[in-house]
Amino acid sequence: MSFPWLYLEPAWLWVWKALNSSLASSLVVAFTGSLFGAYTAKRIAERAKLKDDLLKEIRNINAASIIAFGITNSHIAIKKQHVRGLYKRFHDKRQELIDIRNKNERGELKQKVVFNFQADFESLAPLAQPIGALQNLIFDKLTSTGKVALLAATLSQMMQSLNESIQHRNTLIENWKQRGLAQDELVALYFGLPQRDGRVIDQTYATLVEAIYEYTDDVIAFGKMLGAELAAEGDRIKGVFQKSFPRFESPSITKVDFAKATAEGLMPPPEKFTDFSEMFSPEAGSKKSNLWRRLTCKLLASSSR
Repeated sequence: MSFPWLYLEPAWLWVWKALNSSLASSLVVAFTGSLFGAYTAKRIAERAKLKDDLLKEIRNINAASIIAFGITNSHIAIKKQHVRGLYKRFHDKRQELIDIRNKNERGELKQKVVFNFQADFESLAPLAQPIGALQNLIFDKLTSTGKVALLAATLSQMMQSLNESIQHRNTLIENWKQRGLAQDELVALYFGLPQRDGRVIDQTYATLVEAIYEYTDDVIAFGKMLGAELAAEGDRIKGVFQKSFPRFESPSITKVDFAKATAEGLMPPPEKFTDFSEMFSPEAGSKKSNLWRRLTCKLLASSSR
């Protein structure tokens, strides 16, 4: 028995006519339109999300920069008002005492020279700075580079060490006041110099003066470096924003000029921190503009929570 192909032909014709009907065309157009509309809506939402993320990143960078530069300025001020004078007076009087001793040992002094000495017992108040807010921004809010994270951690450690040194000096001064030390004993403890028999009584105070000066310089230097690195990161993100959204005005990036402090000799010498800067020299051919990748990773991480 032969297969009734003849009876299938009207069915094919019916399908063909159905596909070419106005209803089918409308359905295809509607389906295509809905797909395109969904894609367009998704694309618009993604661009809006990227725009918001970039703006939020810039705002957070500016906030972190303001705190970092504020910490730097505060320590420049305390160095100018107290620390530099404390350090200079201590070393000037210490050198004067050393010179008198050396001349006496060489027999250059024909008569006894009186060493006029007034102990600098001005107490310094440890500085309370918003380092916690800065760390929260850098470690929780920003897609920070490794250099930014390390600078923030180092800055926090230097601030803690400085405040501990200041507090230790204040405690030592109070202890000496309560003991009512004789002048000779106070001079020996204050300057930490060897005695005639070669013994060194105590170098604690001299070490603390050095530490306060050095840690103040460290805070200034690392605060400045952190602010500058954040500003550089902000410039990179601003470039991404301008390229992605050329019709929108991009926010400005917070930057601070320390020319006045440099002119007054308050900024630490840059060569002192060369080793740290060389740790983060850019690798050949590497691009720091992985901002897209880092922002994408951050977005995916936040959406998966």
